[in-house]
Amino acid sequence: MHTLKGWGMDFLINDIFCWTSTENGIELKFDLKDHTHFPTGCYFTKL
Repeated sequence: MHTLKGWGMDFLINDIFCWTSTENGIELKFDLKDHTHFPTGCYFTKL
């Protein structure tokens, strides 16, 4: 999953994280904060 704080210069505040299934349930696999510059893909708004 990839999140952005917002548009304008706020795109620099972003987070990429991935979950994985384990025998104990779902666990965080990795979390990259402020890692991407000009990310691409699908974006979902939070109302």
